[in-house]
Amino acid sequence: MLALGLVVFFLFSLAGLMMIPLGLPGTFVVVAGSGLAGLMTGWEVISVPWVFLFLGLAVLGELLDLGVSALGVKSLGASGKSMTGALVGSIVGAIVGTPLPVVGNVAGAFVGGFLGALLVELAITEDIRQALKSGFGAFLGKVFGSLLKVAIGVMMIVKVTIDVI
Repeated sequence: MLALGLVVFFLFSLAGLMMIPLGLPGTFVVVAGSGLAGLMTGWEVISVPWVFLFLGLAVLGELLDLGVSALGVKSLGASGKSMTGALVGSIVGAIVGTPLPVVGNVAGAFVGGFLGALLVELAITEDIRQALKSGFGAFLGKVFGSLLKVAIGVMMIVKVTIDVI
């Protein structure tokens, strides 16, 4: 059962890490994989306290992602509505990019976030320079927020891997 538990954990972890750039809460998928692996192996692979710690880290990752994304947009003088535009743009971009598996979704989410913030800010201020700054801030916020969540997911995976070795 140990081998199967590890396979489940690593499959969930890989899926979770791939979800993060799409704006999805992939760290929670890593947590679910660790919990399943723990259950399947009688908590030999990972203990209950570690699953709860991972859950806390996943929540922290989501909060950091939101904070960093908002900071990216706000730091360049964008309106609150532009942050919403960035979020909606990321989701639409990920959907539009679907025909190109994995890469299309990721690129679509990043480009969509940029365009969402840009278009909303342009509609509000009619200032193309400010709109471009808002879009760039949304892009940078998305990049750094995603990198933080990927780092948290990788830390979880490394912890389990070290314990198994």
